Amino acid sequence: MQKNIFVAFLTTIILLLAVGCHRCDNCLHGGSCDGNGGCSCVDPWSGRNCDTSCVLGLEGYNCATPSKVKFFGVWNCTSKDPLGNSQSYQITFSDTTNAVKMVMQNFNNKGYKVVCTLTGKEKFDVQEQFSTGGLRATVSGNAILRGGALTIYITEDGTTYFGTAKLQ
Repeated sequence: MQKNIFVAFLTTIILLLAVGCHRCDNCLHGGSCDGNGGCSCVDPWSGRNCDTSCVLGLEGYNCATPSKVKFFGVWNCTSKDPLGNSQSYQITFSDTTNAVKMVMQNFNNKGYKVVCTLTGKEKFDVQEQFSTGGLRATVSGNAILRGGALTIYITEDGTTYFGTAKLQ
């Protein structure tokens, strides 16, 4: 009986040494424990221990994941104008051939498209541009994704709107 317990204990120790374990206290460059034994890294750091510097537009282990893919799809959005009037609708994000650009469509339920430029793993700017399709307006702004919620500030022809969105 004691021999079986010793063999089980020794096998467990050998497996732990062979497989290894990752501890959150190994997060570098301002990274923090993500609650699952891994590291949540700040821009531009990535990798298992936040020890890899990714170029803008890439993230994840070995910088192999395009940052913009987390935005792709249909989002349920609610926006408010400066007077506090709100409306709910859907916006979409789609790809472009540029690694740091994507297209947002239908902000404020007006059907227009604007090009968004990543400025970090979870944020983007809408550099001032004339929208295409739908309402024609001069549009600029920015957004940040935190905890699955997208916060968007868009200025249309001088009027700033605040929106929040969740991926469907």
